[in-house]
This record gives sequence, C-alpha cells and structure tokens, in this order.
Amino acid sequence: VFFLVFFTIIVLYSYSLTAKIERARSKLAHERNVDALTGMLNRRALMERAMSLFQSSESHGGEIVVMFADLDGFKAVNDTYGHHVGDRVLVAVAEQILDNVRDVDLVARYGGDEFLLVLPRTSLAGGEIVAQRVRRGINEWARENKIDFNVSIGLGSYPVHGRDLQSVIASVDKAMYRSKNVHGGGGILHAEVAPIDA
Repeated sequence: VFFLVFFTIIVLYSYSLTAKIERARSKLAHERNVDALTGMLNRRALMERAMSLFQSSESHGGEIVVMFADLDGFKAVNDTYGHHVGDRVLVAVAEQILDNVRDVDLVARYGGDEFLLVLPRTSLAGGEIVAQRVRRGINEWARENKIDFNVSIGLGSYPVHGRDLQSVIASVDKAMYRSKNVHGGGGILHAEVAPIDA
C-alpha cells in the first residue's frame, strides 16, 4: 500500500510539474510574439508568419494586400498630454485596426507609432475598403476624445507592388511617406507599381 501511495504521489507530482513547465513555455512564447502594450503581434512575429504566408501564396498564386499605417502628430500628443495618453492612443488605434480585420489577417505594431497589416486572399479594392474603415474609426476616436492626431496609410499588394514581402513593405512604406510629406498626412495612398526587370 505504501509503495502504491508513493507511486501515485510521484505520478501526480510529475504531471503537475510537466503542466507548469508547459504553461511557462506557452507564456514565454506568447510574450515573445506579442507587443505588450497593444496585444498585437510584434514586428518579429509578423515577419516570421508573413514570410510563410508569402511562400505559400507564391505556389498558389494568391493576392496579398499589405498596409503600412503611421500616426500623424503622435509626437505632439506625447509632448502635450504625456506618454500615458500616448499609450492610450496606441491602444485605441490597435483596437480600431483589430476591429476591422479578419482572423486570418496578420496585424502588428511595427514600430513606435507604426502598424503593419498583411491581408491574404484580398484584392487591392478590398484592402482599400479596410483602410478606409480603419482610418474612419481612428479619426472618430480622435474626435470623440478631443486628441489631435491622424493616420497616413500606404497600401499595396503582392505581386503587383513587389516580388516578396520585403519589397512590398518597401513600396507601401514609400506610399505612406508620400501621403505624409506630399499630401500633408491623413490619407491613403497606393504604392507605385514595381518595375519589371528587363
């Protein structure tokens, strides 16, 4: 009886220890992939997942929309109201983005006030609709909370605006900066068509 009880205790302890290790591993993996403030993917995790998405799309000929969003006037928000309000703005922007995408879409906080969206099996026209919804939601939140900022979005798609993830990101990044610098910010601009090598 003693050995049976002892064996049962050892088995239960081993099971409990294994479960704790698995929970710790899952927590670590989650923390490694997720931006702590917004709950979105971080840049590294998005790049890893998007790479495999692009590789599978290459073999199946699917279209992928990529959007680069950057906040206009965010530094002024931090300088005027403080970083706690700046954090609140970033969380609100993340919520507006997440509310307007599907479960299959990849969204990440790419940098300080930059966000990247990767929308598989989406046309450029469909991406434009998502971009308009995101922009409208962010502008409404800013107006309701009386905080002066806006969002510029660069929009493009694979394979029209690049042959791989990095080249499409570079194209939509340029479009986003054109929106900020040439058009004064707060708009949605499409990337220029990638040149075809001779």
